[in-house]
Amino acid sequence: MIQDRGLKARVLKYAVAKRWFPQLELDVLPRMGTSEARKPMTDIDVMASVPDEFDGYRTLVVDCKSGTRESPITRALWLRGVMDHFHATRGLCVLVKEKIEPDHRYNAAQMGVVLIAEDEFEKYALATGARGDTPASYTGQIEIWERFFEIGARYKPLAESVQFSTSGYWMCSSESEACRRTIAEALRIRPEVDPAKRDHISLILDLSALFMHSLSRLVAKLFASYLQPDNRDELSNALLTLLYGGRENYEHLNALKKLVAASNPGVQNGKSLTLPEWDRFLQLVRHGLDSPIQLPHAALILRELAWSFLVEKPSLAFADVLSSENRQAAKMALLGAEYICHAGKLPPEFGSIATKMLLDLQKPPSQTIP
Repeated sequence: MIQDRGLKARVLKYAVAKRWFPQLELDVLPRMGTSEARKPMTDIDVMASVPDEFDGYRTLVVDCKSGTRESPITRALWLRGVMDHFHATRGLCVLVKEKIEPDHRYNAAQMGVVLIAEDEFEKYALATGARGDTPASYTGQIEIWERFFEIGARYKPLAESVQFSTSGYWMCSSESEACRRTIAEALRIRPEVDPAKRDHISLILDLSALFMHSLSRLVAKLFASYLQPDNRDELSNALLTLLYGGRENYEHLNALKKLVAASNPGVQNGKSLTLPEWDRFLQLVRHGLDSPIQLPHAALILRELAWSFLVEKPSLAFADVLSSENRQAAKMALLGAEYICHAGKLPPEFGSIATKMLLDLQKPPSQTIP
């Protein structure tokens, strides 16, 4: 049972109305574990990735507390620590309080935390431009998130993938690690997923959303450093440098891989340390560099499609709105889903399903929703 459910539901709806990419109920694990099993240090009620043209995303951490005895400034101090852990730029704390002391508000604001009483939240949402004139989204409904969390209980082999979505992915130290681990997760669950099961389609589309989330941050760094590399080799070299933490680190890891392969006939040959389907990945990044500002919106489109498979009679009205608002993002979402399906060597039906849905959203300008 999700605690403080009502507050979280309102924050979740607000985040999606702002076109942010939300994550609900995130377990915070140690960056480096010293024991066999890493246990959560704390949890975050809602974390939202806010599209940003310079960094791909900025991070907002939201704390929801319904206990009337909660001290506003104590929650703000706790939230500041969590923000530092995630390099978040802003924090929002929603409390069930009749009154918040002005000094608490002021000092929290100096730490980058906004304190809001529950009955002020709607006013805050309206003042900060949350759009309420669009169709209801699945990503903004807490009930559908709960159905996603239950996938691991219904399909034990997929429990680790749900945990990756709700925690493991967000614990990655960089967008490069997040990108590599998401692809590895798709490969890992390949024998366990069945395209005839809607829950499994939802999980694959969610992995696609996370992949595009990491790719958006990676492309933002690439664009800032190289703009648009002139040729394939320049792009390939730049990507490998970013993916593996610098030229020296890449060459060291690549040499180790070739050494292991040379000394062990049972290991696959010593090809360079590239991601699966490298040419397809390069093409995807090339498209992203053509529109780095729209690219961060692709993740929300894919998660909206993923959550649509968790309801009996889905409507893609909100996904249609998202696609018409950012047409290049919808195109990137299609290419990203196709890449994950190919790189993960998933049954081809997964790719066909994602491609058909996203192509159906690609309408000519005259047919887009005003």
